[in-house]
Amino acid sequence: MKEVRWIGLVFVVVLLLAPAAWAQSESKDDDSEENEPLSEYVKVAAPDQPTSNSVATKLPTEVRWIPANVGTVGPALIEEQSASTISDALRNVSGLNIQAQNGVQDFFVVRGFDSLSGSLILTDGVGEPEATVYPLYNVEAVEVLKGPGGFLYGKDPLSGAVNIVRKQPLPVDLLGAQVRAGSFGMDEISVDWNESVNDDHAFRLNAFRTTTDNYRSIPESEHYGFNPGYRWTINGHSALNVNLEIVSAEFAPDAGIPLYNGDVAPVDPRTSYASPFDHSEQDVLRLQVDYENQISDSVTLRNKFYVRTLDWQSAGTLINGAFDVPLGGGASIALVSRALTTLDSEQQFVGNQFEAVMQFETGPVTHNLLTGLEVAQQTDESSLSFGMLPEIGVFDPVESATMTPMLFPFFAADAETQIVAPYVVDQIQFGQRCQVLIGGRYDNIDYEDPLSATDRDDSKFSPMFGFVYSPQPSLSVYANNGRSFAPPGSRVVGEREPERSIQTEIGVKKTFADGRVQATWAYYDIERENIAIPDSTGVLQTTGDQKSSGFEFEIAAISKRGVRTVFSYANNDSELTEFSERIQTGPNPATDFIVVDRSGNRPSFTPRHLLNLWSSKQFEGGFGLGAGARLIDDQFISEDNSYTIDQAIIWDAKFWYEFDKFDVQLGIENIGQEQYAVRGFGNVAVIPADGRSAYIGVGIKM
Repeated sequence: MKEVRWIGLVFVVVLLLAPAAWAQSESKDDDSEENEPLSEYVKVAAPDQPTSNSVATKLPTEVRWIPANVGTVGPALIEEQSASTISDALRNVSGLNIQAQNGVQDFFVVRGFDSLSGSLILTDGVGEPEATVYPLYNVEAVEVLKGPGGFLYGKDPLSGAVNIVRKQPLPVDLLGAQVRAGSFGMDEISVDWNESVNDDHAFRLNAFRTTTDNYRSIPESEHYGFNPGYRWTINGHSALNVNLEIVSAEFAPDAGIPLYNGDVAPVDPRTSYASPFDHSEQDVLRLQVDYENQISDSVTLRNKFYVRTLDWQSAGTLINGAFDVPLGGGASIALVSRALTTLDSEQQFVGNQFEAVMQFETGPVTHNLLTGLEVAQQTDESSLSFGMLPEIGVFDPVESATMTPMLFPFFAADAETQIVAPYVVDQIQFGQRCQVLIGGRYDNIDYEDPLSATDRDDSKFSPMFGFVYSPQPSLSVYANNGRSFAPPGSRVVGEREPERSIQTEIGVKKTFADGRVQATWAYYDIERENIAIPDSTGVLQTTGDQKSSGFEFEIAAISKRGVRTVFSYANNDSELTEFSERIQTGPNPATDFIVVDRSGNRPSFTPRHLLNLWSSKQFEGGFGLGAGARLIDDQFISEDNSYTIDQAIIWDAKFWYEFDKFDVQLGIENIGQEQYAVRGFGNVAVIPADGRSAYIGVGIKM
């Protein structure tokens, strides 16, 4: 694989040293974005190529001055690809491997670390409870900070933070609606309505509803959301923004197809081994009140009060394995061992962020200083139970269960976490060519769970240092070093050291062809310690260490003829440096288990190569065409490295026609009917990915 690394490096050098090949002059001045007012990022009409974001600094920062490879998926790309969830959008970001979480969660791997244990998902800068499915019906952009994000967001972003930027009320009148229908019984309707009164008051409502019968033989799923927002521009210096969102999702968890004799069982990919009791019901509420007051040209105060609640009731079939059971006389039957796991979880996050943004000079040095204090309370009332289901045939899965099995409580928590966290970020500008970013956050965390008699103090400091040298507006070189931590969750009883991560990253950013081409190359090295390792039931039992390094290359370009292209490639090398896994060997997970050393193995779902390409063109007369491909290299499905999912290349295309106030879209996904698998529920099963599918949509904008 060294050849691939050298090819990637040479390619970057050629791009950096030979911009004349594009026969274009460099842009002379690109400082307009540096003079933006220091306010929270609310992007209204983003260009095809996002030029700034806020996830890395909480300030709108021009891309070349960000000391990190931050991914931004803007509204143009979201609309072109008809992305429905953040998983669809995140495919465009280098270093992210998008997988499934038995159909009930958005799940991905960032630079070798999974999102459930190593990443933090935020909505408008506020952390979410346990990951769910995040629809894009009300989303303006998706931002990704790769690497530790604790210096801004506190606990949990060990390897990355994803910020979902929602659409906000605008001082205009608009109305948009869209209906879509497609393969596997998919029906969707969405509405975007904005009303403004005297430019001082604005109201916006986004809503959607989606139903689908699914590619595999599992029950129908339903997903809907309702998001009203109100903005009051009090005067020319202050504004109040109130946002309420309610989302409900009813999915049937997908148990997948078991491994049998070292390979995926040779059955129809639509075959289901799930019990009739499987269900997942998620109800999410998001309330947020933002107030901002620019008290002078150099000082802005802002306050964010938020509430996040999640009520999740679920029951899912866990496949324990597929075995040949002797019948006598030399005959045998292939059976699947199954268990039913149930989750009853109610989580609530309530908090407030108060921030002051100041711009000042100390001699020839300019400072953009953000100081803040977050105070929050997080509660988690959860229980996890399991019960054995009847075995079912591998090749003829006829269900024999007629009632819910006897369930045994395996875990329960009634936890409360109190957080007080001051933080500071200073962007220090030395002349026109050099900038230093220094940041840090101290989280004072008090955790208490009377059910398990657990009381912990998990206070930690998370620092960040970044450096950017930009000899000209079209070129910048950067480096960063950051640390983050994650305290033990509610599924850990008693004392345990927090997980820790540290990353070093270097990179180069280059624009040429009058700014129409943006290229980024980055190299990173991450180490993570005290990783909480779950057993087959999801309960954390042991700890381990992991290291991950690699490089990423991205291009976003618009040709003279209007062809828009987004390309990303990532090369990753991950290793479990110290890793012991607890394996269940019998029906009782409390007593029937062994501990196996997996040190030296490669983590699951960390392919060495990931590639994504998307190109589109808007023609005269209203016609448009977009097409792309993504390559996912071989990847292990578990830390024992016993089974590998083969490499896959998936092709998608979309056609559209715009006339007057209407537009019609036709999309085709997995054009080549590529047969591949994604992450299953447990480490002895995989889920066949959707086959070829198509959809048609009609929209109106006024």
